[in-house]
Amino acid sequence: MKKLILFLFAAMFLMSCGGAGELPTDNISWGTAFNHCMTTTGYVVFLVLGAVVLAGASFYSIKNYKSAKWDGMKTTLVIALALALFMCCLFIRPSEIAANTTVEQAARGAWIGY
Repeated sequence: MKKLILFLFAAMFLMSCGGAGELPTDNISWGTAFNHCMTTTGYVVFLVLGAVVLAGASFYSIKNYKSAKWDGMKTTLVIALALALFMCCLFIRPSEIAANTTVEQAARGAWIGY
């Protein structure tokens, strides 16, 4: 439960950092970029595919670990790589949009960073 609370606080602070920007030339916040990405179908499909790969790799590696085909190191490595892939699916697109889009461009609907 403590880890869940810590995660929620970290997510809240990450999405609220930077604010909406004061000047038109300021970059948008990461939370604003994430909000825009969640409205696009391609990003959501990409997240679902990443989650399926993560679940499949986790299931496959735990199954092989329980049947004594693999040792703990291989299982950990496969799950860590699948988790890294999912985190890339989750964070790369909003980060690119937040780094390249200004407040004025976002107000016009010109989201840069795809």
